[in-house]
Amino acid sequence: MKSRKVVKAINRHALPLRSDHLETLCQFRQAIYASFPYRRDSLMDWLDAFSSNGRARSTVELSLNPYFRRQYSALYQAIAEAYVESPCL
Repeated sequence: MKSRKVVKAINRHALPLRSDHLETLCQFRQAIYASFPYRRDSLMDWLDAFSSNGRARSTVELSLNPYFRRQYSALYQAIAEAYVESPCL
């Protein structure tokens, strides 16, 4: 999983995180990652792109974010599979 790389990238652009906060953030990201039944990497990329972008008006624009490392079609497939398989429905 790429969570440590993302946290390092976030750290470069923000205030320094204490090590206990960094560990809490990594555990939180791992819990989210584990909660996705399918296409975990695509959904985590989408989540990273979504949380780092305040201007995107569509999923296509989100897929252009540098944190989303896949093609936009992977994003649609991941959302579609997560939506259908969601235990909350």
